[in-house]
Amino acid sequence: MTSGADVVAPGIEAPDAPEQTGFWERAKGNVRSGNLGVLPVVLGEIAIVFYFSFTATNFFTAPNFVNVILQMAGTTLIAFGVVFVLLLGEIDLSIAYVSGIAAVAVAEFQLPSSSHDYPGWLAILLGLAIVAVIGFAQGTVVARIGVPSFVVTLAGLLIWQGVILKTLQARDTIIIEDNWVNYAATYYFSANVGWLIAAAITVLYGVVALGGVIGLRRAGLSAGTGTAIAKFVGVAVAGNRGAVVEVNSETDFVAKNEIFQDFVRNVAQIALDKGSDVEALGAAAYPTGGTVAETLTDNIAKIGENQSLRRAAVVEVSEGVIVPYVHNQVVPGLGKIGVLVALESAAPAETLNALGKQIAMHVAAANPLALNADELDPALIERERSIAMEKAKESGKPQNIVEKMVEGGLAKFRKDSALLSQLFVMDNKTPVAEVVAQAAKEAGTGIVLKGFTRFQLGEGIEKKQEDFAAEVAAAAGTSKAEPVA
Repeated sequence: MTSGADVVAPGIEAPDAPEQTGFWERAKGNVRSGNLGVLPVVLGEIAIVFYFSFTATNFFTAPNFVNVILQMAGTTLIAFGVVFVLLLGEIDLSIAYVSGIAAVAVAEFQLPSSSHDYPGWLAILLGLAIVAVIGFAQGTVVARIGVPSFVVTLAGLLIWQGVILKTLQARDTIIIEDNWVNYAATYYFSANVGWLIAAAITVLYGVVALGGVIGLRRAGLSAGTGTAIAKFVGVAVAGNRGAVVEVNSETDFVAKNEIFQDFVRNVAQIALDKGSDVEALGAAAYPTGGTVAETLTDNIAKIGENQSLRRAAVVEVSEGVIVPYVHNQVVPGLGKIGVLVALESAAPAETLNALGKQIAMHVAAANPLALNADELDPALIERERSIAMEKAKESGKPQNIVEKMVEGGLAKFRKDSALLSQLFVMDNKTPVAEVVAQAAKEAGTGIVLKGFTRFQLGEGIEKKQEDFAAEVAAAAGTSKAEPVA
């Protein structure tokens, strides 16, 4: 909710054009943001080939390349099919080389006459544990550092294929003698068991989809609407001007990503100059190059999840301070509720900042809808009037009494919804207007609470109403069957 303080005060000059950054500044920004193009792939391939050419004696031999082709032919064909149809071949490629690592690990752990001649069942468990760790490590590189997933996949293919070759060395083939391993590799389920497994997986998928729908319901959202459910509010203040922005992502996992956090922080700084218009913000220059909108698109590609710049607001005073406050702060300047309070006064900044901090905390907790009662939305007043009228009529009292009850209820609503007339949360008895007046008296000069802005994650997002069955179908990727007449 914003007040009239969003209006830019007269006398503010247009912001200067963004300075052109030098080569090293751009390079540093690209490294921090992960915007390095194909450079990591080229350097990674050179380093991997160089390393394994010295450590694996059969790396550059004809039999090795023949073995690689034979081992990966089937999976590569599947991967090609998925690449051309679904553009998700990197998943199949990951499965291929991770499966190879698991096979080598199991073979090594059951190797007879060695220091690690483990039972077959233990060798299988160790192999699964190893590939789980590999998957977790590579997923962390993608999600936390922001390296594109296809880069990690290609690098993983080269690295782990080299590890396989180095492990096998001149043996080429390891004979599997353990009955557990041989039985697991050659066992085939019957058709009935296969159907039971398919049914169990389907039921499990349905339970997971249903759980997701229930979670969205509790969050007040609907499945299949594309509504972001994890977001950040960022605030920035420079001099007598402050900005607050809200950027959305789909999951908390992305919201914890440093690339995402840096983007919210930078956009808040840009809003200080460009104002609250989202389209203008999107077209503004981004510190590491390109525009805000282009950087957002790049971040979506890097992180692999949809994100959006939802809204922004700017607060300003001609003299005085803008005091920021972030509630449930995750990192400095970013959190779930962002508040800016505008105090116009010639009083010392220390006095105004102390007062503004308390008022900002009050705004975060009490959620006023306007600065004063006159600024409340008329449509909101009419809605409250209708609700109060319905309740008053249920009392069965005469019409003139009902009207007085309605007016009394509206008067209380106006008082409780306007910041200046709300009771200060610090003592729960003094109106905020009196708190400001007392501070002005102590400072020996006038203090005017010009306005405030409060952003809470997700507020104002209209909730699409769908029936529960349709939401489950949307979450499962299917459509709800229409009734037959």
